This record gives sequence, C-alpha cells and structure tokens, in this order.
Amino acid sequence: MLEKSKKAKGSARDMYKQRCVNVLKKRKQYDNQLKAYMNQQFTLDQVGFTSENIQNTIEMVQFPSFRPKP
Repeated sequence: MLEKSKKAKGSARDMYKQRCVNVLKKRKQYDNQLKAYMNQQFTLDQVGFTSENIQNTIEMVQFPSFRPKP
C-alpha cells in the first residue's frame, strides 16, 4: 500500500495516505490494548502469588510443629 501511495497522484494519493494513517492508528490502538491486557495478566499473577503466600503463612501458624527452629 505504501508503494502504491508513492506512485499515485492527486486524490488517489490522498486516499492511500489516509489508509496508511488509519492502519497506523489501528496498530497503535492494538498495541495499547495488548499492553493493558499484559498489565492485567501481571496483576492477576501477583494476586495469585500473594494469595498462595497468605495461605502458606496461615498453615505455618496453625501447625507450629512444622516451623523451622532458629
């Protein structure tokens, strides 16, 4: 499409240019959505890790015989 826009003249060139701009805008939008998704996934992973640590701590407190001796 970029090559066609370079060879085109007049209104056809403007049309190709607008299409290229729209494609770049869509790509940026998708990239931003991907970043947001990855951030959400990271947050969920952190919540899961924290929950597991809390559960482990509760089990250690409930069963003191399993605690390591200092």
